Parts: sequence; structure tokens; C-alpha cells
Amino acid sequence: MRININMQHKGYTIIELLIALALFSIFLSIAVPKVSMFNRIKEQQELREFKKDILYARNKAIVEGKRYTVYLNYENNSYDISYNISQNKSERLKEYKFQYGLKLIRNPDLTKFSFTRFGTPGNAGSIYLVDSKNNLYKLSVAPTTGKVSLIKHK
Repeated sequence: MRININMQHKGYTIIELLIALALFSIFLSIAVPKVSMFNRIKEQQELREFKKDILYARNKAIVEGKRYTVYLNYENNSYDISYNISQNKSERLKEYKFQYGLKLIRNPDLTKFSFTRFGTPGNAGSIYLVDSKNNLYKLSVAPTTGKVSLIKHK
């Protein structure tokens, strides 16, 4: 009786499949927290950009001698920057919608930040934003100076 030693196996054993699945699940578990960290970084980036855009509107008002306004749209969770061309006409420079978890908290008393040609705010005040981890942020524009500050509340 002769035994064929050169049998060719086609396919994988159950042990090989289990090892491959275990390795795949380990790699996947490492990647998942990085995605949430990426969103957190994007939220922080949006906060900084929002503050910079308000400062940009203030500085452009000073340099160009025109009224610049940052309109807050609470319904769309967005804002836009416009400047006055004439008494009744304005042009939009930028529109931005928060998309990484930041939410504007409605303040009925404050729908816009408007800066005169001297950089002073026509209407100063504070707005609040909340991120995906329920951290509260306060963005304030000071009266007379137009200084913009962003503070995280605990």
C-alpha cells in the first residue's frame, strides 16, 4: 500500500482563519479611537477658525473703512461674513457651517457682530458653543475695543 505524501491542500485551516480574524480585530480596535480623536481635533480647529474669522472681520473693517458683519445663523448652525458696499447693499465674503460637532447655543439678543470702520463693535456680547463632549465655550466681543476672547467653561 502506498500513501501519497505530496497531497496538495487547497484552502486555509480554521486556526489560520481565526488568527487572521484576531489580527484584523486588533488593528480595527486601534483605528477606531483615532477617528474620534480626529473629530475632536476638527472641533478645536473650527473654534479657532470662528474666532479668527471674527477678528478678520474686525481688522478688514479698520483697513478698508467699511462696516463688516458676522451674522450668526442658529437654525443652520452656521455663520457668514458680509461687508457693506452701500447703505442698502452688502456682499457676502464667507459662509461657514459647523460640521464636526460644534453647536451654536441660541442667544436671541445677539444675532450678529458688526464692526465699524474704526473696529469698534456696533453690538458686543457673548455667544456660547457646545462641542460633541458637552464642553461649553464662550466667545465674547468686548464693547469699545472689539477684543475677541474664547474661553472654555468647566
